[in-house]
Amino acid sequence: MQEAVNKNKKKITAIALAVIVLVGAVTLGVVLKKQHDYNTPVQYEVKTISFTSFAYNKDLKLVAHRGFRAIAPENTLSAYTCAGVAGYWGAECDTYRTADGVWVLMHDADIKRMTDGRGKVEKMTYEELKGFKVDNGNGLENYPDEKITTLEDYLKECAAYKMKAFIELKGENNTGHYDEIIELVKNTKADAVYISFGAENLKAIRALDEKAPLFYLVHKLDDKVIQTAKELGNCGVNFNADVKDNFKDDGKLIKKISEEGLTAAAWTVDDLETMEKLISYGVLIQTTDCITY
Repeated sequence: MQEAVNKNKKKITAIALAVIVLVGAVTLGVVLKKQHDYNTPVQYEVKTISFTSFAYNKDLKLVAHRGFRAIAPENTLSAYTCAGVAGYWGAECDTYRTADGVWVLMHDADIKRMTDGRGKVEKMTYEELKGFKVDNGNGLENYPDEKITTLEDYLKECAAYKMKAFIELKGENNTGHYDEIIELVKNTKADAVYISFGAENLKAIRALDEKAPLFYLVHKLDDKVIQTAKELGNCGVNFNADVKDNFKDDGKLIKKISEEGLTAAAWTVDDLETMEKLISYGVLIQTTDCITY
Protein backbone atom coordinates (compact mmCIF):
# COMPACT_ATOMS: atom_id res chain seq x y z
CA MET A 1 0.00 0.00 0.00
CA GLN A 2 2.78 2.42 1.01
CA GLU A 3 4.69 1.55 -2.19
CA ALA A 4 1.67 2.54 -4.30
CA VAL A 5 1.34 5.81 -2.42
CA ASN A 6 5.01 6.58 -2.99
CA LYS A 7 4.66 5.86 -6.71
CA ASN A 8 1.68 8.23 -6.95
CA LYS A 9 3.62 10.95 -5.12
CA LYS A 10 6.53 10.56 -7.52
CA LYS A 11 4.18 10.67 -10.48
CA ILE A 12 2.46 13.84 -9.20
CA THR A 13 5.85 15.44 -8.50
CA ALA A 14 7.05 14.61 -12.00
CA ILE A 15 3.88 16.08 -13.53
CA ALA A 16 4.18 19.21 -11.39
CA LEU A 17 7.81 19.70 -12.44
CA ALA A 18 6.88 19.20 -16.07
CA VAL A 19 4.14 21.83 -15.75
CA ILE A 20 6.54 24.26 -14.05
CA VAL A 21 9.13 23.75 -16.80
CA LEU A 22 6.48 24.22 -19.50
CA VAL A 23 5.09 27.40 -17.90
CA GLY A 24 8.63 28.72 -17.48
CA ALA A 25 9.46 28.03 -21.11
CA VAL A 26 6.28 29.72 -22.33
CA THR A 27 6.88 32.72 -20.06
CA LEU A 28 10.47 33.04 -21.26
CA GLY A 29 9.30 32.79 -24.85
CA VAL A 30 6.77 35.58 -24.31
CA VAL A 31 9.39 37.77 -22.61
CA LEU A 32 11.94 37.19 -25.38
CA LYS A 33 9.36 37.94 -28.07
CA LYS A 34 8.35 41.18 -26.36
CA GLN A 35 12.01 42.15 -26.03
CA HIS A 36 12.62 41.33 -29.70
CA ASP A 37 9.56 43.31 -30.81
CA TYR A 38 10.65 46.26 -28.66
CA ASN A 39 14.17 46.22 -30.04
CA THR A 40 13.06 45.91 -33.66
CA PRO A 41 12.19 49.28 -35.25
CA VAL A 42 8.71 49.56 -36.73
CA GLN A 43 8.76 49.73 -40.51
CA TYR A 44 6.67 52.81 -41.21
CA GLU A 45 5.00 53.69 -44.49
CA VAL A 46 5.76 57.34 -45.13
CA LYS A 47 2.54 59.13 -46.05
CA THR A 48 1.72 62.63 -47.20
CA ILE A 49 -1.33 64.81 -46.66
CA SER A 50 -0.82 66.40 -50.09
CA PHE A 51 -3.84 64.75 -51.68
CA THR A 52 -6.19 64.81 -48.69
CA SER A 53 -9.12 67.09 -48.00
CA PHE A 54 -7.12 68.82 -45.26
CA ALA A 55 -3.96 69.34 -47.32
CA TYR A 56 -4.28 73.13 -47.33
CA ASN A 57 -5.17 73.57 -43.69
CA LYS A 58 -2.46 76.01 -42.74
CA ASP A 59 -3.34 75.67 -39.06
CA LEU A 60 -2.36 71.98 -38.99
CA LYS A 61 1.03 71.63 -37.33
CA LEU A 62 2.93 68.34 -37.60
CA VAL A 63 5.58 67.36 -35.06
CA ALA A 64 8.18 64.72 -35.94
CA HIS A 65 8.18 62.05 -33.21
CA ARG A 66 11.76 61.53 -32.00
CA GLY A 67 12.72 63.17 -35.28
CA PHE A 68 11.73 61.71 -38.63
CA ARG A 69 12.22 58.22 -37.22
CA ALA A 70 10.54 56.53 -40.16
CA ILE A 71 13.66 57.15 -42.22
CA ALA A 72 16.46 57.73 -39.68
CA PRO A 73 17.27 56.32 -36.21
CA GLU A 74 15.18 57.99 -33.53
CA ASN A 75 16.57 60.84 -31.41
CA THR A 76 19.66 61.18 -33.61
CA LEU A 77 20.87 64.35 -35.27
CA SER A 78 20.17 62.77 -38.67
CA ALA A 79 16.53 62.20 -37.71
CA TYR A 80 16.17 65.92 -36.93
CA THR A 81 17.95 67.00 -40.09
CA CYS A 82 15.55 64.79 -42.05
CA ALA A 83 12.62 66.35 -40.18
CA GLY A 84 13.85 69.82 -41.01
CA VAL A 85 14.32 68.99 -44.70
CA ALA A 86 10.81 67.48 -44.78
CA GLY A 87 9.38 70.74 -43.46
CA TYR A 88 7.98 69.63 -40.10
CA TRP A 89 6.63 72.43 -37.94
CA GLY A 90 8.10 70.83 -34.83
CA ALA A 91 10.34 67.97 -33.71
CA GLU A 92 10.05 66.05 -30.45
CA CYS A 93 12.92 64.59 -28.43
CA ASP A 94 13.51 62.73 -25.15
CA THR A 95 16.29 63.84 -22.85
CA TYR A 96 18.30 62.60 -19.87
CA ARG A 97 21.21 64.14 -17.97
CA THR A 98 24.51 62.28 -17.80
CA ALA A 99 26.50 61.78 -14.60
CA ASP A 100 28.77 64.69 -15.56
CA GLY A 101 25.96 67.09 -16.38
CA VAL A 102 25.43 66.81 -20.15
CA TRP A 103 21.86 66.58 -21.43
CA VAL A 104 21.60 63.97 -24.20
CA LEU A 105 18.82 62.44 -26.29
CA MET A 106 17.56 58.95 -25.50
CA HIS A 107 14.05 57.60 -25.15
CA ASP A 108 14.94 54.83 -22.71
CA ALA A 109 16.78 55.20 -19.42
CA ASP A 110 19.25 52.57 -20.69
CA ILE A 111 21.19 52.88 -23.97
CA LYS A 112 21.04 49.15 -24.83
CA ARG A 113 18.11 49.29 -27.29
CA MET A 114 19.57 51.98 -29.51
CA THR A 115 23.34 51.52 -29.26
CA ASP A 116 26.08 48.90 -29.19
CA GLY A 117 26.55 49.58 -25.47
CA ARG A 118 24.48 49.20 -22.34
CA GLY A 119 24.00 51.11 -19.10
CA LYS A 120 21.89 53.88 -17.61
CA VAL A 121 22.39 57.29 -19.20
CA GLU A 122 22.27 59.01 -15.82
CA LYS A 123 24.99 56.72 -14.41
CA MET A 124 27.44 57.30 -17.27
CA THR A 125 29.57 60.27 -18.32
CA TYR A 126 29.24 61.91 -21.69
CA GLU A 127 32.77 60.80 -22.53
CA GLU A 128 31.69 57.19 -21.96
CA LEU A 129 28.57 57.63 -24.08
CA LYS A 130 30.60 59.05 -26.95
CA GLY A 131 32.32 55.69 -27.25
CA PHE A 132 29.13 53.96 -28.43
CA LYS A 133 27.48 53.95 -31.84
CA VAL A 134 23.78 53.97 -32.64
CA ASP A 135 23.14 50.51 -34.10
CA ASN A 136 19.33 50.36 -34.24
CA GLY A 137 16.60 52.20 -36.09
CA ASN A 138 15.21 52.79 -39.54
CA GLY A 139 17.58 53.81 -42.32
CA LEU A 140 20.58 52.77 -40.24
CA GLU A 141 22.46 51.78 -43.39
CA ASN A 142 22.39 55.44 -44.45
CA TYR A 143 23.72 56.67 -41.10
CA PRO A 144 26.32 54.08 -40.02
CA ASP A 145 28.37 56.40 -37.82
CA GLU A 146 25.58 58.02 -35.81
CA LYS A 147 26.37 58.80 -32.18
CA ILE A 148 24.22 59.74 -29.18
CA THR A 149 23.08 63.32 -29.76
CA THR A 150 23.33 66.11 -27.20
CA LEU A 151 20.32 68.25 -26.38
CA GLU A 152 22.38 71.29 -27.42
CA ASP A 153 22.98 69.94 -30.94
CA TYR A 154 19.31 69.01 -31.27
CA LEU A 155 18.28 72.54 -30.27
CA LYS A 156 20.71 74.04 -32.79
CA GLU A 157 19.25 71.84 -35.54
CA CYS A 158 15.70 72.85 -34.61
CA ALA A 159 16.72 76.50 -34.66
CA ALA A 160 18.43 76.10 -38.04
CA TYR A 161 15.26 74.68 -39.60
CA LYS A 162 12.91 76.90 -37.57
CA MET A 163 11.22 73.88 -36.00
CA LYS A 164 9.56 74.05 -32.60
CA ALA A 165 11.67 72.01 -30.19
CA PHE A 166 9.37 69.73 -28.18
CA ILE A 167 11.52 68.62 -25.23
CA GLU A 168 10.14 65.65 -23.32
CA LEU A 169 11.28 65.57 -19.72
CA LYS A 170 11.48 61.91 -18.77
CA GLY A 171 10.61 60.47 -15.36
CA GLU A 172 11.83 62.46 -12.38
CA ASN A 173 14.83 63.28 -14.56
CA ASN A 174 16.97 65.72 -12.54
CA THR A 175 14.37 68.41 -11.94
CA GLY A 176 16.94 70.34 -9.92
CA HIS A 177 18.96 70.92 -13.10
CA TYR A 178 16.21 72.15 -15.42
CA ASP A 179 17.83 75.58 -15.32
CA GLU A 180 20.54 74.07 -17.54
CA ILE A 181 17.96 73.15 -20.18
CA ILE A 182 16.44 76.60 -20.11
CA GLU A 183 19.92 78.10 -20.51
CA LEU A 184 20.62 75.83 -23.50
CA VAL A 185 17.36 76.92 -25.11
CA LYS A 186 18.29 80.56 -24.57
CA ASN A 187 21.82 80.16 -25.92
CA THR A 188 20.76 78.26 -29.05
CA LYS A 189 17.81 80.61 -29.69
CA ALA A 190 15.56 77.59 -30.11
CA ASP A 191 11.79 77.95 -29.88
CA ALA A 192 11.11 75.36 -27.18
CA VAL A 193 8.04 73.66 -25.76
CA TYR A 194 8.38 71.52 -22.63
CA ILE A 195 6.34 68.32 -22.43
CA SER A 196 6.08 65.58 -19.82
CA PHE A 197 3.89 62.84 -18.36
CA GLY A 198 4.95 64.15 -14.95
CA ALA A 199 3.07 67.19 -13.69
CA GLU A 200 5.89 67.72 -11.18
CA ASN A 201 8.39 68.08 -14.03
CA LEU A 202 6.23 70.73 -15.64
CA LYS A 203 5.85 72.52 -12.31
CA ALA A 204 9.64 72.59 -12.02
CA ILE A 205 9.89 74.30 -15.42
CA ARG A 206 7.11 76.70 -14.51
CA ALA A 207 8.96 77.70 -11.33
CA LEU A 208 11.94 78.69 -13.50
CA ASP A 209 10.03 80.31 -16.35
CA GLU A 210 6.53 81.67 -15.81
CA LYS A 211 5.91 82.01 -19.55
CA ALA A 212 7.37 78.79 -20.94
CA PRO A 213 4.87 76.88 -23.13
CA LEU A 214 4.04 73.46 -21.69
CA PHE A 215 2.11 70.35 -22.69
CA TYR A 216 0.87 67.78 -20.21
CA LEU A 217 1.28 64.33 -21.79
CA VAL A 218 -1.41 61.78 -20.94
CA HIS A 219 -2.64 58.45 -22.16
CA LYS A 220 -6.28 58.85 -21.17
CA LEU A 221 -8.24 62.07 -20.96
CA ASP A 222 -10.38 63.03 -17.98
CA ASP A 223 -11.50 66.18 -16.19
CA LYS A 224 -8.60 66.00 -13.72
CA VAL A 225 -6.05 66.11 -16.56
CA ILE A 226 -7.64 69.23 -17.99
CA GLN A 227 -7.76 70.87 -14.56
CA THR A 228 -4.07 70.10 -13.93
CA ALA A 229 -3.12 71.74 -17.23
CA LYS A 230 -5.19 74.80 -16.37
CA GLU A 231 -3.47 75.15 -13.00
CA LEU A 232 -0.01 74.98 -14.62
CA GLY A 233 -0.78 77.93 -16.87
CA ASN A 234 0.11 78.24 -20.56
CA CYS A 235 -0.14 74.46 -20.69
CA GLY A 236 -1.91 72.37 -23.32
CA VAL A 237 -3.00 68.74 -23.16
CA ASN A 238 -1.24 66.26 -25.43
CA PHE A 239 -3.07 62.91 -25.42
CA ASN A 240 -2.61 59.42 -26.84
CA ALA A 241 -4.51 59.12 -30.13
CA ASP A 242 -4.44 55.30 -29.87
CA VAL A 243 -6.69 55.25 -26.78
CA LYS A 244 -10.21 54.68 -28.09
CA ASP A 245 -11.90 56.05 -24.96
CA ASN A 246 -10.50 59.49 -25.78
CA PHE A 247 -12.79 59.57 -28.82
CA LYS A 248 -16.01 58.41 -27.16
CA ASP A 249 -19.16 60.55 -27.15
CA ASP A 250 -18.05 62.19 -30.38
CA GLY A 251 -14.79 63.38 -28.84
CA LYS A 252 -16.46 65.11 -25.90
CA LEU A 253 -13.32 65.30 -23.74
CA ILE A 254 -11.12 66.25 -26.70
CA LYS A 255 -13.44 69.14 -27.48
CA LYS A 256 -13.52 70.13 -23.82
CA ILE A 257 -9.79 70.89 -23.90
CA SER A 258 -10.41 73.74 -26.34
CA GLU A 259 -13.63 74.76 -24.57
CA GLU A 260 -11.59 75.29 -21.40
CA GLY A 261 -9.25 77.63 -23.29
CA LEU A 262 -6.39 75.14 -23.62
CA THR A 263 -4.52 73.90 -26.68
CA ALA A 264 -5.19 70.29 -27.66
CA ALA A 265 -2.50 68.09 -29.20
CA ALA A 266 -2.27 64.37 -29.94
CA TRP A 267 0.37 61.65 -30.31
CA THR A 268 1.36 59.46 -32.14
CA VAL A 269 -0.82 59.88 -35.25
CA ASP A 270 0.33 57.60 -38.05
CA ASP A 271 -2.79 57.19 -40.19
CA LEU A 272 -4.59 59.81 -42.23
CA GLU A 273 -8.10 58.85 -41.06
CA THR A 274 -7.25 59.50 -37.42
CA MET A 275 -5.52 62.73 -38.37
CA GLU A 276 -8.61 63.96 -40.18
CA LYS A 277 -10.92 63.02 -37.29
CA LEU A 278 -8.70 64.86 -34.84
CA ILE A 279 -8.73 67.94 -37.05
CA SER A 280 -12.54 67.84 -37.01
CA TYR A 281 -12.33 67.92 -33.19
CA GLY A 282 -10.05 70.95 -33.27
CA VAL A 283 -6.73 69.16 -32.63
CA LEU A 284 -4.29 71.00 -34.87
CA ILE A 285 -0.98 69.95 -33.30
CA GLN A 286 -0.26 66.32 -34.05
CA THR A 287 2.88 64.29 -33.44
CA THR A 288 3.63 61.63 -36.04
CA ASP A 289 6.26 59.06 -37.00
CA CYS A 290 5.62 59.02 -40.71
CA ILE A 291 3.07 61.55 -42.03
CA THR A 292 4.47 64.60 -43.83
CA TYR A 293 3.06 67.65 -45.57
